[in-house]
Amino acid sequence: MDDAKVETRRGFKLLNQNRKNWIFVINNDYSIFQRRINEKKWLIFSNTHNRKKLRVGDRIVFYKAGRIDGKKFLGSALISTKLKRDRSDFSLGLSNIDVWKETIDIKTFLDKLDFIKDKTIWGSYLQGGIIPISDSDYAIIQTAKKTNEVFQVM
Repeated sequence: MDDAKVETRRGFKLLNQNRKNWIFVINNDYSIFQRRINEKKWLIFSNTHNRKKLRVGDRIVFYKAGRIDGKKFLGSALISTKLKRDRSDFSLGLSNIDVWKETIDIKTFLDKLDFIKDKTIWGSYLQGGIIPISDSDYAIIQTAKKTNEVFQVM
C-alpha cells in the first residue's frame, strides 16, 4: 500500500507525496465497522476533529475502542474520495481495504508509538474520532500486523 492510485478522467493519478496517516477510531459494535467496510464508505460526524484535513490518498488504520472487545487495531485502507455531505454529517470513500484476520491489541506495542506521549494515559490520545499519526507510527502498526510481532509493555 505504499503507492496510492486514484482513477481520474484521464487515467490514474499517483497520490503519495503529501499523504497523511490517520487512525479512525470506532466505538460502536463490530458490525458497524463491517457495514462501513462492506459499503466502502466511512461516516464522519460534523463535529469530528481533523475531518477537514482528510485528503484522497491518505492512509488509515482502524482502531476499535472500548472495554468490551476493544483496544485493538482492525485493518487499514486508503481514502478514495473527498469528504461529501451525507445528510447532516459527512462521508468519504475507502479503497485498498485490508481487514486483518487477527486484530492487534494496542498494548502489545504501545511503548513504541510516538504519538502517545504519556503512556499512563494512552487512551486519551485516541479520543476524537480521527487521530493523525506519523509515517513511523503507521509503519509500526503495519509491521505488527504483517509479522504478528508482539512488543512487551513494561
